[in-house]
Amino acid sequence: MLKFILLMLVSSRVHAFPEMIRHNYVNCTSCHVSPAGGGLLSTYGRSISKELLSRWSYEGEENVLHGAIANEKVINWLNGSQEIGFNIGGDIRYIEVFQDNSAVEKARFFAMQREIEGAFRFKNLTLVSTFGPQYHPNETDKFDARRFYAMYQILDSTSVRVGRFMPIYGLMIPDHFANVKRGLGFDQGRERNTAEVNFIQDAWNGTLSYAKSPKSVSDAAEESAISAQVNYSFLDSYKVGVSYWNGDFENSKRSIYGVQGMIGFTHEIYFLNEIDYQVRELPTGDQKGLYYFQKLGYEFTRGIHAILQLDGSQSNLDANNTKTYAYGAGFNFYPRPHIEVQGIWSRLTTQFPTNEESDFAHLILHYYF
Repeated sequence: MLKFILLMLVSSRVHAFPEMIRHNYVNCTSCHVSPAGGGLLSTYGRSISKELLSRWSYEGEENVLHGAIANEKVINWLNGSQEIGFNIGGDIRYIEVFQDNSAVEKARFFAMQREIEGAFRFKNLTLVSTFGPQYHPNETDKFDARRFYAMYQILDSTSVRVGRFMPIYGLMIPDHFANVKRGLGFDQGRERNTAEVNFIQDAWNGTLSYAKSPKSVSDAAEESAISAQVNYSFLDSYKVGVSYWNGDFENSKRSIYGVQGMIGFTHEIYFLNEIDYQVRELPTGDQKGLYYFQKLGYEFTRGIHAILQLDGSQSNLDANNTKTYAYGAGFNFYPRPHIEVQGIWSRLTTQFPTNEESDFAHLILHYYF
């Protein structure tokens, strides 16, 4: 069971914080280079990490390497022109996991993520890539570019992105071990060769993608898919939407229908919700499944959050032994720019191979530069 949970968690949290909707940031591009959020922060995003996210900070601490590198200086060094820009960052993340049930009591500390990410912009074209050792269970870590893409800004509201990354579907939350991510095959480490069009305005945004699994996966797991998402934002801090995924495997097909929402009730209270209904067309007949994730957070004071979370799935609604769910509580602490600490305790119930309950906790230490 511990190995199962480690595999769930090892797909690390990309540095993204959709809960910032409580401060009226309804689109990821407010702070991130990527339209999907996560990864490299823009100069503005770094300033927000200091002004709104972190408990304490000093002047310039939010910049690359705590101010040792400033984007404006690099731009001037390259060309002295706003037409050319360079951005660099990265993530180092370690985790301590603990599980306790009637059969086992184990703990383990290991590296989740160690990679750098860079972006080069020339006028409307931006090139982005990550690089670093990638975790492989029971294998030596391998250096690889897990995510890379070229993005062209056609209009202020419209961009095209081509490369290897995770297509936009559902909530683009950093919790890649959640059932709505790992359970549906959308967790980190399963990036696909993707072509994507993004349309982003103040109230409406939408995405249309075509994605194909890389050749490194097995033939049975290789999937070609189209996906679409539409979101609507209102009252400054509410965002709701629908997602659709249609994929073809070697011997099966699947369709996923999802609804998602991000709500900032106040500047302190926020709620995230995603529910997905999957229909798999198998040689033995259709299999229908349900996946869900809910998170309620409260910021006591700047940089210190309490969390209540529910995460579950039933991959086959006709088979009760495919049901799994976890409910729990925890915290997020952002003491300074570049530093995040998260701890969550959960009561995990799995029906397969037996109806078993476990106490499970994890502590994540994250440094982003």
